[in-house]
Amino acid sequence: MAQVKLARIQILVIHPRTSTDSEEGDLRFPAQVQQIVSEINGILPNVEPVIIDYVAIDSEQPQHEIKHGTVLVQYDPNQRPPGQQDRKAIVKVWVQGDQVEGDITWDPLANQRKRSLFRRQDQGACAEPEEPSTMITLPSPAPTSMNTPPPPPETETPPPPEPTEAPLPLAEPNVFKIRIHQTMEHETSSVEWTLLDSNEQTIAGPDTTSTILGSSDGDTRSEVQIDVESPTNKDETRITFTIKTDVGGGCMPSWNMARSSGSETSFVAACNPALADAKAYGCDDPKKVEWKPLNAGFERTSMCWWLDVSKVTVGLG
Repeated sequence: MAQVKLARIQILVIHPRTSTDSEEGDLRFPAQVQQIVSEINGILPNVEPVIIDYVAIDSEQPQHEIKHGTVLVQYDPNQRPPGQQDRKAIVKVWVQGDQVEGDITWDPLANQRKRSLFRRQDQGACAEPEEPSTMITLPSPAPTSMNTPPPPPETETPPPPEPTEAPLPLAEPNVFKIRIHQTMEHETSSVEWTLLDSNEQTIAGPDTTSTILGSSDGDTRSEVQIDVESPTNKDETRITFTIKTDVGGGCMPSWNMARSSGSETSFVAACNPALADAKAYGCDDPKKVEWKPLNAGFERTSMCWWLDVSKVTVGLG
């Protein structure tokens, strides 16, 4: 692979002095300048940055709120310096209207020798200029004086406020839900429950015990017992829930999640016909709850719900 000779690299770090009365070298933020120099040395160890400090506009002047600095860079890759025959690439750097570091020149590489960006008025668009074009100045306009006020800052339209979520309604005091996660693999199985309020906010769990304890501290939520039949057979397993509260005559309301196969349907023994419906007690239809593969076994997640009889005992008498 052919070796490419790179042009000389020069890095200038432009930075304001502490005040209008400061001498050269009195930097406003020396620690930050040193950090920049260290970063450059880490990337280009053979290039030593040159620090150029300037007298910034006094921030106490009424038309200015912050310190300003104007930097202008002029570049021409095909320039003939005065008194020389060979063409050079040349860069001039101006800070606050003063040129710094003199002319930076080097022998341009082949891909840097470009034609003029402008054509002579007396020649066609493709004509070759008779003489090298004058130095192209970027950016435009030319350096401004130190007392020229800067343009007003651009204002940005603030983004619209993010939508806020509507607050949840108050949970119904006697309605609860149970999220059931059932797994089975060979001879092992588990039923994990999570107790939720009517807004499906967690009250207790997740837990794998067979009892959902009743509430304390003056509340009267009933205890619920969970019984699982055929826990390692996904087609024959059945989950039964019993509310451990006697609502009269020794009756304790119960309901189940039926088998997922066959014609069996879920039952509800509410101890009161008025409450024996899907709104008071029930579970997702087991024939519509999908069993998913889990390692060498299966898992499913379903939802059940119940009415706290301790809060409706009057209606069950």
